[in-house]
Amino acid sequence: MKREIEDFKKRLDDEMLECMRGNITGQRLDTIRAISACWMALDDRERRGEPAEGQEGAALTAAEAHTWADKMKNADGTTGAHWTLAQTTPYMAPRGVTAPPETFWCVMNMMYSDYYKIAWTNNVDTPDFYADMAAAFLMDMDAAPNKAGRYYHCVVCG
Repeated sequence: MKREIEDFKKRLDDEMLECMRGNITGQRLDTIRAISACWMALDDRERRGEPAEGQEGAALTAAEAHTWADKMKNADGTTGAHWTLAQTTPYMAPRGVTAPPETFWCVMNMMYSDYYKIAWTNNVDTPDFYADMAAAFLMDMDAAPNKAGRYYHCVVCG
């Protein structure tokens, strides 16, 4: 897909140059705006990268959760999961989390890994805070389904 995006961006560049050769009209300006918006959207998609074939919306598997957690470089200077699966599971039900326990465990550990310093600075460094953050992440109303899997495949695996 990367090559196709590059090829299409080149075609857009050529089309924009052609538009710029004529007289300035409202129609040409609209065309240039549309070409620019398309080019920038393609460039953004190209920079973000593509998940592996079939992984775009795949749920996070237990194996992926463990692989991810094992490699977390935590803000406190440690590496790996801060909590065990047994320690995080009790925080799910009170928050209405229905994701698989391994997914919640991994995301709660991600929240600790990424936000420990901020939580500590603001005196909210408690398991409840990280559980609330994990629940909010997983139950994000604006996100496409399987947010943790999408995050893992598109951001963590890059």
